[in-house]
Amino acid sequence: MHAEVPQSVLDHADSFKVLPIYIVIDQSWAASEALDAINNLRISTVIRECIKNPLLDEILRFTIIGFNDRTEIVSSLTRGSHLSRHTFVPSGASTFSDMFSLLRSQLEADYSLLKGEGYMVYRPHVFLLADGEPLDEPSAEFADLVPPNFARGPHIWLIPIEGVVGV
Repeated sequence: MHAEVPQSVLDHADSFKVLPIYIVIDQSWAASEALDAINNLRISTVIRECIKNPLLDEILRFTIIGFNDRTEIVSSLTRGSHLSRHTFVPSGASTFSDMFSLLRSQLEADYSLLKGEGYMVYRPHVFLLADGEPLDEPSAEFADLVPPNFARGPHIWLIPIEGVVGV
């Protein structure tokens, strides 16, 4: 026999669910044309939409990562309305190994943080905006990011960065 959950708890259950979203942007020289469009539109659109829609802002948490031959967290896990604009400056070459490794460790850290704050955490989504193939061989790091036994393994959406030019 199961105890019934009070309706007041059910009414507020959605407020304890979050969806982590990772926007990973190639900021190599090869992506320089597309970075103008990204700088002028993408992050600002996320911020604007989250401000206009408080429910989205309540559920979604964003981390912005930039990469070329090194990887950096541009904006740590936060609500969309709290994101700050960042100007991506092209430099270096596209390498994925370091980015996949950092992404894996960040997924683990963010999951622990959110669970520690009492949230139910949906499976994360990664939007990877890249200009093409990397110069390195990231097979091992990618396999570590998406192994079958990694319950928090992300859904990964690869978006060709040329697709954002002129948008």
